[in-house]
Amino acid sequence: MLFKKTFRGSLENSAVVKHLKKNPPVVQPATKSAIGSAKNTPMVGGHVEEQNTVWKWKESQIEEVSRILVFQFVCSMNEEHHIDYVVLTTDNSMMKIGQYPSIADMTFPELDAYKHVISKQDRKELGTAIGLFASGIGAGSYVYLRRILERLIYQAKATAGDKVNDEEFEQARVAERIKMLQGYLPEILIKNTTIYGILSKGIHELSEEECKKYFPVVKECIYQILGMWESERRKKADEDALSKALSSISSSIK
Repeated sequence: MLFKKTFRGSLENSAVVKHLKKNPPVVQPATKSAIGSAKNTPMVGGHVEEQNTVWKWKESQIEEVSRILVFQFVCSMNEEHHIDYVVLTTDNSMMKIGQYPSIADMTFPELDAYKHVISKQDRKELGTAIGLFASGIGAGSYVYLRRILERLIYQAKATAGDKVNDEEFEQARVAERIKMLQGYLPEILIKNTTIYGILSKGIHELSEEECKKYFPVVKECIYQILGMWESERRKKADEDALSKALSSISSSIK
């Protein structure tokens, strides 16, 4: 991942800071109606000092300039790696309204680790599911995850071949099919066959918020399958390379 390092933020070149340097702001306390009841602390001589008050910009131009802010962060290890957040300010609150690179952009490189064991169609649809999730779409992303899971199950069945009875496999429910493919799917899925049910329920019943909440978990189930197959592929490649090297040595010392 590009953005695991600590970032440092900078607003040195923003329009807000440039304006502040030329025109020092005049600030005033917000009214009590804007912040609720403020605490008043009695002082010596009967003077009352107001505490915990919230202040706002009095200068309207500052307020307008600072309505949309861009926070630029640069990776402390590699300055070519950066991420920008776009923030909307309203009164004394801030709300993130965008970022670049997006969550999807940062997640896509993860899929490259499985390029040898994932089909082009599954790679494309997994990217679509991640993109939908990054855009705040929950149930729609589950449609693609379920399609991918179904194809991966059939891919595992093709690998198993005659070791899994074709007729029994076709008549079984998805949860039963997963159990029948023990050794060809990750053990965690064999013990927890509910993933297909979760995806189906997400499409038909769960709220958008619930779907988005559970998305990282169900996506990880897909990654577990791909990770298992990639590990097996690398192991076989290493064994083949070792076998070839040993054969070469054996031939040379005869």
